[in-house]
Amino acid sequence: MNRNADYKKRNKKRLFTAIACAVLLISAALFFHVRKRQTIILYFTGDILLDRGVMTYIEQYGYDYPFLKIKDAFKDGDIVCGNLEGPLTEGGIPSLKDPRYIFRFPPSIAQNLKNAGFNLMNLANNHTMDHGAIGLIDTMNTLDEYGIAWFGAGKTAEEAVSPVFINISGTVIGFLGYSAFPPEGYFHTQEKPNISMLDESSLRESVINARNKCDFLIVSFHWGREFDPYPDDSQKNTARIAIDSGADIVIGHHPHVYQGVEEYNGKFIFYSLGNFIFDRQIPPGTDKGAVIKLYIQKGVLKKCEMLPVKITDCQPEILEESAETYGKTQRFY
Repeated sequence: MNRNADYKKRNKKRLFTAIACAVLLISAALFFHVRKRQTIILYFTGDILLDRGVMTYIEQYGYDYPFLKIKDAFKDGDIVCGNLEGPLTEGGIPSLKDPRYIFRFPPSIAQNLKNAGFNLMNLANNHTMDHGAIGLIDTMNTLDEYGIAWFGAGKTAEEAVSPVFINISGTVIGFLGYSAFPPEGYFHTQEKPNISMLDESSLRESVINARNKCDFLIVSFHWGREFDPYPDDSQKNTARIAIDSGADIVIGHHPHVYQGVEEYNGKFIFYSLGNFIFDRQIPPGTDKGAVIKLYIQKGVLKKCEMLPVKITDCQPEILEESAETYGKTQRFY
C-alpha cells in the first residue's frame, strides 16, 4: 500500500509540474504575442505609375507583372501606403494638358495593389485629376470597393483636406496629404471633387487639429523640383511648419528621385522617396527609390528604416541593405 501511495504521489507531482510548465509556456507565448502586437509597422513607398511604359509591360505579361518582386515584402505591415500617380478609371474627361502626361489605370488593377499588401493610398498629387471629377470619383469608389483606404482628395475641397484616421489595436494613426501643385488642366471650385492643395496659411492649424485627434500623425507633401536630388528652401520651410505644429513624421513625393532625410526637432523629414513602380526615365536616380518602414509603440516612433529600391523594367525590388535613421544622416546613397 505504501508503494502504491508513493507512486500516486509521484504521478501527481509529475502531473502538477507538467501543467505548471504548460501554463508558463502559454503565458509566455501570450506575453510575446501581445508585446509584438503593441508594435505597429507602417510602410511608405514612392510614386506608383500604372500607365505609359508600365502599361506596355502589363499588356504583355499581365496585371501582376509590376508586383512580382515585392509580393512578400510587406507581409508584416499593418499599414502599407503608396502615392498613386493617376486615377483608377475607364471614363472621365482628359485634362487640358500635354497628352503625354495624362494617365489613367484600369480599375481592376486595384486588386493587384491589394494583393501586394497596399491598404492605403495617397491621392494628393498632380495626376489624380488627369481625368477630371469623374476620374477621381471612380478612383475613390474603386479603392473603397477593394478595401483600400485613401486620403488627400475628396468630393469637395473641405473633404479633400480632411485627415484620415486608422485605429490599430487602440493606437490611432492620422494621415494628412497635400499637393503643392494644383491639378493641371482641371477647373475646380470649392464644391467640386478635387485633391487636397497646400495652403500654408492654414497648414499649422490643420496639423494641430489633426494631431489632437490621434496618437501619431503622418503628413505627406507632393512638392519640389523634378529630378533634383536635394530639397529646396520651400520644402524645408513647409516641412518644419508641419513638424512644429505636431506632425510626427513628414514624407514627400514628386521629384521622382530620392532626396535626403533631415532630423528636425527629433522628428524625421523624408523629402522625397523617389519612384516605386515607374517606367524608365532619362535623368539619373529615377530607377531608384526608397521604402520607409516605421515601428510605432504606444504612439511613439521606436525605429525607422530606409529600404533601398531598385527598379528594373518597371519592376521594383527592395534591396537587402537598410539604414536606420537614428542620426542626422542627410543621404543614404
